[in-house]
Amino acid sequence: MKRGALFDLELRTMTAIWLGLEIPILKGMEGRKLGKKKLILTAHGLQLLSMNCVGDHWRIRHDELKNYLFLLLKRAKVECTVEVYNEFSRFIKDPEQNNEHVGNANNATPIGLTKWKTIPRQNRQGMVPDLRFYGLKFKGALGSKNENNQGTTDRCACLGEVKTINGGQQYEKDPNTHRAAIEARAKKIPGEYEKKATKIDNEYNDGGTRVLDHLRSFRTMSFCFGSYDEWNEEVDEFLEVVCRKIAQKEWMESGYLTENDCYSVVKSNVTSELGCLSLRTAANVLLKRLSNISSDTSKSAKREKRETYNYHLRNEERAEMIRNQNSQHPDGEVYIDCHPLNEKNYN
Repeated sequence: MKRGALFDLELRTMTAIWLGLEIPILKGMEGRKLGKKKLILTAHGLQLLSMNCVGDHWRIRHDELKNYLFLLLKRAKVECTVEVYNEFSRFIKDPEQNNEHVGNANNATPIGLTKWKTIPRQNRQGMVPDLRFYGLKFKGALGSKNENNQGTTDRCACLGEVKTINGGQQYEKDPNTHRAAIEARAKKIPGEYEKKATKIDNEYNDGGTRVLDHLRSFRTMSFCFGSYDEWNEEVDEFLEVVCRKIAQKEWMESGYLTENDCYSVVKSNVTSELGCLSLRTAANVLLKRLSNISSDTSKSAKREKRETYNYHLRNEERAEMIRNQNSQHPDGEVYIDCHPLNEKNYN
């Protein structure tokens, strides 16, 4: 796996987030306002993590975790795809194949797949799974139709959806239970996909169940990552199965005595890497949002006055030096416009 550098500021922020301590870089900024809603900043930075602001920080974190899981699947040499477009749209009824239309031929009302293509792509991305993979034996993955939609295969078919929680009120609902926020979010994902599939069938398939049936041919797995380096139980299950697969492929060529020895090392390394990545991306979300912290206007005004006074003071000192030099040469004259100084005006 590709490893990057870990900078001191990232490490200090990661440690503070993981231990629930005050963020070092936020000390002295407590009480300042954030965003249009004027949220009050605390030294723990939860408001900075969870607020809506300019920038794609949440998506960047999401994509880094998604790509790590994808590379892990590639290392296990299983069939996998990331950002699976058109996985469900191909099961929407196509009126052009059946010569169906509503109204006359010149002014037909779009239906089925034709209507589906008219909606903005951003609205269609709700049914684009983050990951699709075959060949790993998970509970509930009973096999899937092949790419040509003919017959069945013995491959275990799964869809993976990555979600992240960045601070927010979800942690306040059950604060004393370990991973409660993550598990609660993970349980909602399969139901959300089924609701989306049912809605597509009702609107574009005349109430059929083609999209929903295709969705149910997969096991929909939820991969949820929180702000404090925690993830849900399905991520643990995923890591165990994938690391077993990697050990089967690599243990002999890597020089391990047994497959179990290789599995233990791979599982330990992968868990550490993923945990570090999850915490680091959460820290980077916070660090990249520092520009959204409002400045203290009263202190800024005082600082501006003081800097202006110092500027004029340096200007006067320079002018005095030139006057002294000119006094030694009566024929020469240098005029420098100096503002009169009154220290009371700059305090």
